[in-house]
Amino acid sequence: MTRFSNFYLPTVLKTVIFSTTILTGQTFLQFNNSAATAASLYQHVLLLSVDGLHDSDIADPLLQPYLSNIKNLQADGVTYTNAFSSMPSDSFPGELNYLTGASPKTTGVYYDNSYSRSLLSKLGSPAGTEVLFDESIGKNSNLLSGGGHFGKGSIDSSKLPVDSTGKPIYPHNYLNVNTIFEVAHDAGLHTAFIDKHPAYDLANGPSGKGVDDFYAPEINAKVALENGKLVDQSTAKNPSNLTFKTTTKSTSLTEAYDDLKGNALLNQIVGKDSQGITNPGTPAIFGMNFQALSVAQKDASSDGGIAADGTPSPGFVDALQHTDDSIGNIVNALKQQNLFDSTLVVLTAKHGQNPREGTATLISENTFTDVLEKAGITVNQATQDDIGLFWLADQSQADTATTLLKNLNNPAINEVLSGDALQQAG
Repeated sequence: MTRFSNFYLPTVLKTVIFSTTILTGQTFLQFNNSAATAASLYQHVLLLSVDGLHDSDIADPLLQPYLSNIKNLQADGVTYTNAFSSMPSDSFPGELNYLTGASPKTTGVYYDNSYSRSLLSKLGSPAGTEVLFDESIGKNSNLLSGGGHFGKGSIDSSKLPVDSTGKPIYPHNYLNVNTIFEVAHDAGLHTAFIDKHPAYDLANGPSGKGVDDFYAPEINAKVALENGKLVDQSTAKNPSNLTFKTTTKSTSLTEAYDDLKGNALLNQIVGKDSQGITNPGTPAIFGMNFQALSVAQKDASSDGGIAADGTPSPGFVDALQHTDDSIGNIVNALKQQNLFDSTLVVLTAKHGQNPREGTATLISENTFTDVLEKAGITVNQATQDDIGLFWLADQSQADTATTLLKNLNNPAINEVLSGDALQQAG
């Protein structure tokens, strides 16, 4: 593993939270002095994650005008400023940190694109295959529905890796530990979750049944705005008059996408299901994530969000304001339903995404693999982001590979880990 950077995240809690350590087959609740009282006050837990938000954003004097609702939550709660993402800090491992209480070495999930030495690409093929759990496993990733009904049913099982018997391995099967949704569901509580791909079936936990109301409109869908509404080719009234593009290619489209999920959450607050069809009641534990801020940070036209001199770009400000307004709408909905005082609101981020200021260093994807391949070290899988993950065909070559990468003296590399050091770092 090549570690490039570390992104620190904010965690704001409305009043007191009790910590839950979750392990396969059993649950341990660890209460601080006032948490037992807190647990009796709260009938609901709402998890809100803002991709790309940093604690330094919340503290930045220049951003205060765009954070009124977040600051109100902060004033009414507890802020943990030393919270930080997993390593790797991508969406899957980052989210599992707070859905399981475990790190990647325990969950077994290091990224949405990884490698398994035991699974097969298809029945009859040799053991060892890439494990890819992103939009590519959807029945139709060009549609917001994912080609199904916005959830697990939108996953095409023929695109999944299989075990030695040919059984397809869904994201939830790949997880080694249970989730908070699974624990709550098993206790007879109603659960719900909203995320960005059907592949976030991962949140169900190994049983595949932890989330009662799972809503995951595909963020990589080809979309457009029609009369202010986010549509795709299947839902547009006049598709020939529209130009469709991937949601994340535009901050404004991603804001509309966040609104789609936000409206689903508002349905859940008033006791309906995410799509407003049935009335199961307000979930005991539920949540969603916001994507617009992360997209704005990666938009070249918006200078990556925050310029090197600390000035926020217009695109960054717009996304931050839109997200803060959405959080305000959610809080107001809780208050209108007389649920705010009985709901523990957790505001956090899966990962910091871009650096707080300036730009990241981009490295050619073959920078490291070429060095290894030239030395006769075959790389079965390379997943490279803020951390580089390399699975070797011959694990006995790990020490040699580590030495080669360290000897590069590349200034972008913080450290190179393998073997016992890698196990301990997780």
